[in-house]
Order: sequence, then structure tokens, then C-alpha cells
Amino acid sequence: MIRSGRKPSLAFPRVGLLLLLTGTIIAAYWGIGEAYLRFAGGDRTILLDSETTAAAVPGDFRIVSAVKRHSDDPLDGARMLGDDKLLFFSGEENKARTGISTLSLTDNTIEELVNSPGLFDGFASPDGTKLVYFVYNDKSSPTTVWYDLTDRRELARLDGGAGFCSTMLDDSRYIGLFKEGIRLFDMKTGENRIIGKWTEDLFRQGLLRKYSFYAKPFRLKVSPDSESVYLQVTDGRSSAIRFSALDGSESMQAALGDIYDFAPLNGGRLLVSGRINGSEGLFLISGERGDRIVRLKEGFLTNLAVDAAQKKIAYTVRSSEGRPVLSVAALDASKGLSAETTVYSDPGTITTLQWNGEGTTLVCVAQGLEGSEVYQFRFSP
Repeated sequence: MIRSGRKPSLAFPRVGLLLLLTGTIIAAYWGIGEAYLRFAGGDRTILLDSETTAAAVPGDFRIVSAVKRHSDDPLDGARMLGDDKLLFFSGEENKARTGISTLSLTDNTIEELVNSPGLFDGFASPDGTKLVYFVYNDKSSPTTVWYDLTDRRELARLDGGAGFCSTMLDDSRYIGLFKEGIRLFDMKTGENRIIGKWTEDLFRQGLLRKYSFYAKPFRLKVSPDSESVYLQVTDGRSSAIRFSALDGSESMQAALGDIYDFAPLNGGRLLVSGRINGSEGLFLISGERGDRIVRLKEGFLTNLAVDAAQKKIAYTVRSSEGRPVLSVAALDASKGLSAETTVYSDPGTITTLQWNGEGTTLVCVAQGLEGSEVYQFRFSP
């Protein structure tokens, strides 16, 4: 259940003065953006007063508005649809997935798009116009449904086709992991084919233990041009990332180490956070065989999110006290990170971190003990 954004009126005199003093102290400690979110209690739009904020240095990030929402139930599988909507799985009493809904960050309303008791996975197209989801209606093979988010109607159904770590390449094609490898499906034609094998290739090179119980696919991400995919496989101790071209022309190792997260860039380059060659940080991996490795930043980084123009990056970094800190920075693959800015201190366990198409809005969904917190930050152009 999403709590309403309406706040009860409070008598101001003594309590108000105390809160105002507390807010001023917090602002001095956390920074003005953090203070406004915490002091306002969330659940509404907070406009930051430019007169009370330090003048921005050219190139710095400046939050011009922020929204904080709370959900008593986890927003499972949340992804942005445009600037002000989240797509997420809905369920009954936080148990089984029964539908797919949207949450408006503008007015806090929820709209259910799909209702199916057998629903177990779903994912939207990059442009937010189409949806593919899987349902089990009985003990037979699953059904794959192609759905139009704009017209609110089914476009096609396919028997089978349910894979692990599935994601859409465009408005009609998706990829998923199966026992034999990465398979590409086209919902318009119903055709599918293998574009890369992970088990045989990896184990032949001896990167992971062949009979390890923990040797399994972990992440599957698509390149910005949707012409290749990157698969992370882990055995619980180390990880390997494999690159595969969608046309099946190439497959190779892209990275090896204790990998926390990664983000594909243009030109076959790869951002990787983790420990590589005994060094921990954020790395840029390039070269025809992934043999050029440059560390861009030292430290423990996770939740990498790069904007469409690949000029901005959001991530969480561990503070000196061990807290996760949500941060943003300007990204230059040849020079590294600059204008590093703390956006929020200790947001919780982040499950979604995503930029809008223009790179002006960042949405963060974090899981806490009492549900999910949703943060929407708008930055000055």
C-alpha cells in the first residue's frame, strides 16, 4: 500500500520552532538536499530554494527538486517509464506476484495494467512502450505475453520462452538465459535462436569450476546499441563477464575478477566495479580482447547507472563509516570521474537506480525494513 502524500496540519509555535532548529542543524551536517528530504518527512515534492543553496560551480550537480515516496510493500522489479512513473510487480500481502502496475511519482496514484495469478516475471522495452511478461497458468510450460503499454492491450502470446535474467532489446525482441545459453526471441515473428553459450565456453577456459554448485549466470545486460550482450557468471568466489554479438559472429571474455557490478558503454567498452588484479574500484575495460584496464576511481562501488549520453554516472559508494552513499559524477571514459557529488546519505538497500532519457532525472528505489522508499532527484541542466 502506498501512503498518501497528504500531510496533517500541525500547530507551529513551540513544536515548529524546535523542528526548524533541528532542520537547520541537520542541513549543516548532511547538506541542503538531504536536509530538505528528511526535514519535510518525504511524501511530497520539495523545491530547493536557490537563495539558500550555495552557488553551483560550473559542471557540478545541483538538485533543483526532489520527491520521496513510501510504500509499505516492496516495489518489486521497479523500472522507470518516462520521468514520473515506475513500473513494478504488484501482489497480495507481499507474497505472490499477481500483477504489473505503475506508480505515479507526480500524484502518488497506482494503476494496475496486468492481473494474472501465474505471473512470475516481466520487463519493459527501453522506450517504455511495450512489455513482455511470463505466466504459469498450470503445470505445463509457461506462456510469454507481448503487451502494448500505450494502448493497454495484448499484442501476441507465445508458448514457452521464459528465460532467466530476461530483458528487452527493443519494442519486440528480448533475450533470456536458458540451459543451453543466451536465446533471442522475436515476438513479431515468433522466431528464436541461440546467440551465445555460457557454460561450455566458460568451463573450457577453466575460468570457473565445472562442477561447482555455485557456478551460475548472474547478470545479463545489453550494449547501448542493442547489438551485443554481456553475461556475468559467478562461482561464488570470482566472476567472468562474457561478450556475445547478437548475430553470433563473436564471443569472448570481457572481464575477470571479483565483480560487484558492470555497465556496457559504446564502442565495446565496459565499466566494471569490483576487485581486479588485486585492486578495488571502478575500472574501464576496453581493447579488442578486453586487455586494456584503467582504474577510474578507488573504493567500493555498486549500483552503477549510466545515462543514455554516457556523460553521467550514478552509483553507491561505501563511506568511511561503512554506510552506502548515493552519489553522482560526470563521466569521461578517457579522463575518469569529475564533479563527484553526494546525493543522499544511506538510502538503504538499493534495488533500482536509473536515469531518465535526458539524464536530468535520477530515480532510486531502496528496500528498508518497513517497505520501499522511492527517491526522484531532478538536476539542473
